[in-house]
Amino acid sequence: MLRYITSLSASGLRDWFIQRVTAVLLAAYTLLIFGFLLTHHPLHYTQWQGLFTLSWMRVFTVFTVFSLLFHAWIGLWIVSTDYIKKPCIRMGFQLFVIFALLACLLASILIVWGS
Repeated sequence: MLRYITSLSASGLRDWFIQRVTAVLLAAYTLLIFGFLLTHHPLHYTQWQGLFTLSWMRVFTVFTVFSLLFHAWIGLWIVSTDYIKKPCIRMGFQLFVIFALLACLLASILIVWGS
């Protein structure tokens, strides 16, 4: 029972599917950024800032950050349940990861929408 409290979906198949969907979104965002970098050479700060002032880019960036955090959480949850055998240490590690990921989410939202 303790094992499923911190799991994302309590289903291995759903977790697998979520990781595949988030990986596709991360790949799409990476290709978009590389494409932008290749088409704006030499890149100036105003061009980079202009990209991130577009609302759709900000929304896409936040969705990508959510995807990255879900992807990371599933991977770290699987590693922790496989390799950390003591439940109290595993729960401490998982709680640390949850708080760290939430801090990253908050920081990224403040960065993207702060200006």
